[in-house]
Amino acid sequence: MNLKFITIGGEKYLVPSPYSVGHVCTDGEANALNQTFVEAVRNNLAGKAKDGKLTQPDVDAYVANYQFGAKGGFTANPIESMALAIARKKVNRRGLSTSEVTAQAHALLASDKGIAIRKAAAAMVEA
Repeated sequence: MNLKFITIGGEKYLVPSPYSVGHVCTDGEANALNQTFVEAVRNNLAGKAKDGKLTQPDVDAYVANYQFGAKGGFTANPIESMALAIARKKVNRRGLSTSEVTAQAHALLASDKGIAIRKAAAAMVEA
């Protein structure tokens, strides 16, 4: 079992890290992990939902790629990442913030042009 120092009230204390690969979860641990997972999904997709651009396929893709502890919570699909990069380049950036460019790129991918962009992205990833 690993030990870790934490600070409580300005003082350092040694606490165990009881979980490791292969740990069998108790019912309470499973519930806590599931709650954390659901909250992470909700929090990480809230911005897209606020903009009215969140769809069930977006949620499904995010959940399918989510990994606890990974930066951003998930491992990106390389084709989708490339498609988003291509779509960002196609967006007119004049006067737009980075988040607005990304939002317009997502809208472009959701349009009829998204299929062609994804095909181009797949070809680039395969090459």
